[in-house]
Amino acid sequence: MESAQAPYHLTSPVSSNHEREEILVVHLRRLLLLSILITIGALYQITQLAIDLDVLATSFKWQAFVGLLSLSAVLEVVLLIASRTSSLHWLFRFFNTTRRFLHRFRSLNLVAFLILLGVFPLLILGPYGLHLEGYLVRLYLLWSISLVGGTFLHAYNPQRAWHEAFFLSIVLYAAVYRISIFIPWVSTFPFSLGYSEGSRYYYASLFFQEKIYGLSGLGLPVLHPTRYILQSLPFLISELPIWAHRIWQVFLWIFMTAAASYALTNRLSIPDKFKRLVWFIWAFLFMFQAPVYYHLQVIVVIVLLAADRRKFTRTLIVVLLTSVWAGISRINWYPVPGMLAATIYLLEQRKDHSTPIWRYLLRPGLWIGVGTLAAMGSQSVYIMLSGNQSKWFASSLSSPLFWYRLFPSATYKLGVLPAILIASVPIALLLLSNLMRQQQRWHPIRFLALGAILGVLFIGGLVVSTKIGGGDDLHNLDAFLVHLLLIGAYVLFNRFQPDQAGGEPIPWPSWQTLSLIIAVPILFVLGLGRPISFPDRAVADTALVELEEIVIETTVGGGEVLFISDRHLITFHLIEGIELIPEYEKTFLMEMAMSGNQAYFDVFNRDLKSHRFDLIVVNPQHIKYKGREYTFGEEDDAWVRYVSTSLLEHYQNRIVLNADGELIAVMEPKP
Repeated sequence: MESAQAPYHLTSPVSSNHEREEILVVHLRRLLLLSILITIGALYQITQLAIDLDVLATSFKWQAFVGLLSLSAVLEVVLLIASRTSSLHWLFRFFNTTRRFLHRFRSLNLVAFLILLGVFPLLILGPYGLHLEGYLVRLYLLWSISLVGGTFLHAYNPQRAWHEAFFLSIVLYAAVYRISIFIPWVSTFPFSLGYSEGSRYYYASLFFQEKIYGLSGLGLPVLHPTRYILQSLPFLISELPIWAHRIWQVFLWIFMTAAASYALTNRLSIPDKFKRLVWFIWAFLFMFQAPVYYHLQVIVVIVLLAADRRKFTRTLIVVLLTSVWAGISRINWYPVPGMLAATIYLLEQRKDHSTPIWRYLLRPGLWIGVGTLAAMGSQSVYIMLSGNQSKWFASSLSSPLFWYRLFPSATYKLGVLPAILIASVPIALLLLSNLMRQQQRWHPIRFLALGAILGVLFIGGLVVSTKIGGGDDLHNLDAFLVHLLLIGAYVLFNRFQPDQAGGEPIPWPSWQTLSLIIAVPILFVLGLGRPISFPDRAVADTALVELEEIVIETTVGGGEVLFISDRHLITFHLIEGIELIPEYEKTFLMEMAMSGNQAYFDVFNRDLKSHRFDLIVVNPQHIKYKGREYTFGEEDDAWVRYVSTSLLEHYQNRIVLNADGELIAVMEPKP
């Protein structure tokens, strides 16, 4: 790219030591003011919690914590006042003396910085985390640890400015915490760790059904096939335990997100290794805001690494291949490969005055159009090969929409619309403030085309987020966030090619905008995670033995056992000697219930009424309608309407097993 060597700075260049000192003073005062606000907020939250628990007057630990926060606030206020008096020079001498002292222990500074990587996860995910769930308390802890970490890092390498070391510290510590949240996912616990966790392993196993079940014709997954393709890879090795598959899924989340961040960072060609590292980690955090699912990151990685706006045929092949993947992934990702290639083209390709608009837009238009058609075609081919009814694949098109989920609700306290605005406004401000300063250097058609792509993905993502089963996070706006990240990155690092030469280079954004850009993904991650509590394996094993005894007793007598939930117990041979019944798996039943597929449930009801199954393994059933006042209340109501009602009409509980966190009902026909 022609602007590959364009200059950019974390701060504007200065011409004298006096100007540099003035900038340092301003940074110091802003830092102290922000620290005061964070500390006071944390002090309020922790004091309120201590009062609610009635421990403030009796517990030394609580008194010490409140005292520490109070002392921090007072010290920060004193330092802020001192920065506006003649003591300012004393402060700078103190900071410089501290830095020089620490620099004498250069390698130990790096060791201390690395040790601090584990402190925040240990505090939040450890036993004390129950008392550290206040959002401002978490922010205070991360902020304080990052200030210390940035100081150690700056002492280790004084060539980098202190604020640069701080930026790296806070994004790295936040990223390590985000990765640490996956720790509970790695477990030997035999039952499902979440509503659909066990179902995912079952659907992944269908790509190796003859090897695992000794059966064929079971059909392939209907929902998210590419996710299960990736999750199926460990089945290439026979008899891997469930914990290995869990490790693989965690690896997919971390590796594919990191790969997408690398692909974008590599495309930007940032010459400064330090800034490249900060950006790589920040982009990793940004994509977890949605989150962007790992099977969709395959598209992002390939397009960003291989698309070339100068090579139409090569890019078309890339778009076609990734569109085939998109076609069997999610319907709202059909046009995304073409849109990504088009976005790269619009960012990198100038619009010459001699080139007609239609000719300029021909290449990106073809990529989007041909890619979308390829996605539709691959979906049709997959449907034919899957062995399933074609109408099952269109269930999402007939599902009801709940527009209230765009706003704060029981399902998502923040609300989809406020959350996406928070996630995207900093980059939007960057685009508006930087590009509009010299808008005459860019042809309007490029703004309009990029705006159209973002607009389509934004509106489409909002609509899909209101569909039943969604609206609890931003994952349906993942394509919008990926494109926004791509455009923002090109603008931030001066990679957006101007149509007209001349004019001043686009300056680095203001400190307010840059701070918001860095802060928002970190603020999102602070709301995640709670103290780790692993289920009791001994209790689970006892429940598993009881379940296996009941199942074997039934199958030996020639009876059929239907696993609606925890079907992965058959997949991993945790229960032996049972033939798989492919119908009526829990997550697919829920999909059919949410789409109101009465024809499907007519067959389900007939099978239950005829007592086709001698035993049914499922979570305990209840007839209780919840409504929108509960998390996923409408989804639960759909399950009650189509599944629970029929099950309880024709079957009754033989036993309810407690697997330490999961209740498992073994149901038998009613007399």
